[in-house]
This record gives sequence, structure tokens and C-alpha cells, in this order.
Amino acid sequence: MISNERKKAMYKKALAALLATTTTLGLAGCGGNEETPKEDKVEEPSKNKEDDAGPSTSYLPTTEMSEEETKKLTTGITISADELTALPDERVLDDADLAVVYCYHGTEKSTDGVEIEYYPKMAQPINLSADGTSTTNMYDTTYFMEFMGIEIVNIEYFDINDKGQYEKFVKVDENMYESAGPVLSEEKLNELNGNQKTLK
Repeated sequence: MISNERKKAMYKKALAALLATTTTLGLAGCGGNEETPKEDKVEEPSKNKEDDAGPSTSYLPTTEMSEEETKKLTTGITISADELTALPDERVLDDADLAVVYCYHGTEKSTDGVEIEYYPKMAQPINLSADGTSTTNMYDTTYFMEFMGIEIVNIEYFDINDKGQYEKFVKVDENMYESAGPVLSEEKLNELNGNQKTLK
């Protein structure tokens, strides 16, 4: 059984590896700004814009479930990446005190053959390639991350951020809570403002 401290350390290392990849790709794209005469330019084959953009959340659906579909979702329901064709309507989930967490499968494999698997849940989606995976080689360790799907969870509490906005917090692991973003439902915002206190 992996301890909470070990889990947190693995999450941080994996995310650091992903961020390092994103930064490297970004820096590589910033070089070579010298002007060349137009007649010397050779037209390269067109590439997929998503590939050029680097890691992003483009692996997630861009469509949204209807209000009726979203209302059928309850705590504990999971939708695998293969079956996820639309994301729930956050406003409808807000009204039911529900939110989405994003589920991933990660592996940390060292050159000496030791491999550790973990299944982090995130309140916000992380950046991966368009196919929902990412492989990063760092020093003596290879990190692999894959999007597995989403899970519907209870909102544990609401709090006000430094911009004066209400945010919803969800439990992503034992004693670990993360913001799932701002409250979008006007009805829920009116309820929270009427209470004039955070709900915990």
C-alpha cells in the first residue's frame, strides 16, 4: 500500500515531468526567428495543428451533455475515456452539489526496472497529447500518464477565492481536496450569497 506522502510525491513528480515537456516544446517553438527571403522558403507538408500546439486538453470532448443527461448523473458514476462523448453541464451539477473529477493512470519506471503504478484523480484536467497520453523521459526515470475517464463526486465544500468568486472543492484522495473551479450556476450562487458563509 502506497502512503499518502508517497502518492503526493509521485503526483508532483509526474506533473513536474509533464510541465517540463510542455516548457521544452514551447521553447523549441520560440527559436529560429531569423527572416529568410520568401523565395528561399520551402513549403513543408501540412501538419495537424493539435500536434503543433503541444500538450493540451484537446483529448477531452468539446460538446456538453444536455440538462436531462446531466441530471441522470449521480455520485460514483464513472464514464471511461472510450465512452466519453460529451462533458456534463457544470451548472446542472453545481445545483446538485456534484462535480467532475478527471481520472488518470500513471506509471513511473526507472532504468533499473522498478515500476510504480498510480491512479491519480484531478479536480482539473491536465495537459496531455491529443490522444490522452504523455510519455516523459527524465534522467533515469520514464513517466507515462494516460487519461482514463471521469467520475462524478460530491462537492465537499465551497469557499471564496481572492477574486471574490465562489469555488467548489472536491476530494481527490484521502485528506486531499482541490478546487474544481468556480461555481457557474446562478441558482447556486444566489443560495451561497444568501447564506453569507462558506459551506463546509
